[in-house]
Amino acid sequence: MSLADEVTLYHGSLNQFFRDLPLRPDLLCVDLADFDPLAGSLRFIVAAGTTILSLDGASGSSDQMAAKNLIDSGVLEPDAAGPCGVAYRATERCHGAGFVARAHSRMVVRNRLHERYLLGEAGERATHTPVADLTEDIRREFSREFPGASASGDWPYVAPESAGLPLTLPSGKPWPKISIVTATRNQGQYIEETILSVLNQGYPNVEHIVIDGASTDGTPAVLERYREKLALVISEPDQGQSNAINKGMSKATGEILTWLNSDDMLAPGALAAVALAFDLNRADMIAGVCRLY
Repeated sequence: MSLADEVTLYHGSLNQFFRDLPLRPDLLCVDLADFDPLAGSLRFIVAAGTTILSLDGASGSSDQMAAKNLIDSGVLEPDAAGPCGVAYRATERCHGAGFVARAHSRMVVRNRLHERYLLGEAGERATHTPVADLTEDIRREFSREFPGASASGDWPYVAPESAGLPLTLPSGKPWPKISIVTATRNQGQYIEETILSVLNQGYPNVEHIVIDGASTDGTPAVLERYREKLALVISEPDQGQSNAINKGMSKATGEILTWLNSDDMLAPGALAAVALAFDLNRADMIAGVCRLY
């Protein structure tokens, strides 16, 4: 097998790569300067022993500084087998997951990515394209080897193990219906994760309404895939996000009402936590915190 058969080109950040392709690569060619602020998270996405090759080589001052910071933090170490000042190895402090795919599956996904990047219209600017937006055969290819992955990482594609919720709230009342409105337009690279973060809550009484402003990207395909699991999908031109949210809220029937942006996700257990908060406190509104992902 030639080196060309072993290489996969990917357009996107390192975080996006590991979210889209739950693989364990032997070698990563990256711009270290992009990942210096992510030294902490780098430990959780790169497996120990992974060789990392700096695209800027030893000449880029920003890359050198990033490499020094990553080495000082104990995440990387110089790779004596590689070019001096260019190759590094992830240390034992790194414990990223991922799996080694069969050659056939890896080649199918690689070819599909390369078709998108290299065979597009001349002059077309490359943008990050999640694997979740690729064809169903690609998704099934990975799912056979990595059950539940659906071509991405754990949450929200795989719900955490749970003993389930009690039949009622602590007060004895039934779990209230929670209505969630998601307004979207051309957010195909995020919308599936948004929907799954609601579906995988394990909450017994949720109404998810999606208002799509006539998207022209991969959004309609994703909405069609989950249409039977959504309470309502409306796809038509609108007057912007506020108009779409108000439109969805006018259709909502829940006791608790909220909206979820189409590039955001609910954290695991969020809906149960909200219902419990309302049950245990005399509150008119509940607010939480956000985590950048």
